[in-house]
Amino acid sequence: MIIREAIVSLYGSWRLARLDPRGLELFDRSDAGALRSFAAALPVLPLYMLATLMLSPPRSQGANPLHWLSVQAIAYVLSWVAYPVATEWLTRVMGCRQRFAGYLSAYNWSMVLQNAALLPLTLLTISGALPADFLQFLWLAAIAVIMGWLWFIARTALAIGGLAAAGLVLVDESISMLIDSIVTRLS
Repeated sequence: MIIREAIVSLYGSWRLARLDPRGLELFDRSDAGALRSFAAALPVLPLYMLATLMLSPPRSQGANPLHWLSVQAIAYVLSWVAYPVATEWLTRVMGCRQRFAGYLSAYNWSMVLQNAALLPLTLLTISGALPADFLQFLWLAAIAVIMGWLWFIARTALAIGGLAAAGLVLVDESISMLIDSIVTRLS
């Protein structure tokens, strides 16, 4: 059941990435579907660990690998939980809580495509094949496109205005930056 749902949801994510609002129809928008959408964390985990190992390995030769791995694992779990918890509360405040489950399903499954799309850029960064300035531009462009995609998902799934959707994207990015900052200090 979950494999079929994952395939259909990933296709829905692809359609949302192409700014097709009908992609939302492909998600299970029930509370149970939102809960199952956290299964998306499984295919993202190897992508996350690969990118983390390549872009921010343990800082020193004497670093404790178990400590580093523990910090990364906690950060990974937090990255999947903190934003949904904040957003659930925000959707109550904004008066669109009844659409939260559908939004969360679309958001979570879209993380698989987002992480897969960033992997080639991560590999290019590690390879040093391109000039640093150009890579920085590519990263900024990729982040802008992803933020636009997340804005579209929020606006479509929650049926909210553009400014409110932008606010949710900023909350998401702020939480990610906070987690990254803590991880950097603890690693």
